[in-house]
Amino acid sequence: MKLEIQALEKNNTWILVPLPHGKTPIGNKWVYKIKHKVDGAIERYKARLVAKGFKQKEGIDYTETFVPVAKMVTVRTLLNVVVHNDWIIEKLDVNIAFLYGNNKDVIHKIKQQLNDKFSIKDLGPLHYYLGIEFFTNTTGLAMSQRKYATELITYAGLLDTKPSTIPLDPTVKLTMDGGEPIFDPSTYKTLLGKLL
Repeated sequence: MKLEIQALEKNNTWILVPLPHGKTPIGNKWVYKIKHKVDGAIERYKARLVAKGFKQKEGIDYTETFVPVAKMVTVRTLLNVVVHNDWIIEKLDVNIAFLYGNNKDVIHKIKQQLNDKFSIKDLGPLHYYLGIEFFTNTTGLAMSQRKYATELITYAGLLDTKPSTIPLDPTVKLTMDGGEPIFDPSTYKTLLGKLL
């Protein structure tokens, strides 16, 4: 938490101003997360100070939204460029893969500049990012989502089940109104969201 506050203050994330008449200040809260390595060991603890945006009203407190989310098609495209150019790829604590095609000295200089501005933690060569394991070999870069798939199967309570052929019964046709309704669809919705 102390490091998060220091980083926010160093980057001049906010300035104190008088509250406009008739406006209500939006509070904040701490969000904690444990980041794990591929083998499941704890890599680091993270704390983020976030605004309670759910208390805002559209058209009054804000008019537009922006969420910086990495799309897998973008990640794959960047990784393709990296492999094609035989560039070095490393991971930093800002959870972003940074690409640069000259040499280690240039990468070190960029890391230092980023650290001066954002107070990063250098995590070294890329091995695990966005639920994907990365393996470098002589032919390029291999990616695997074995760990993520295992976590999904475990979450669904299906870790000890056996695989079967699909479709299960070729005579059965799926319809919109067939089958029994799910009493609590939250697990299904969560799994669907994780798969997407």
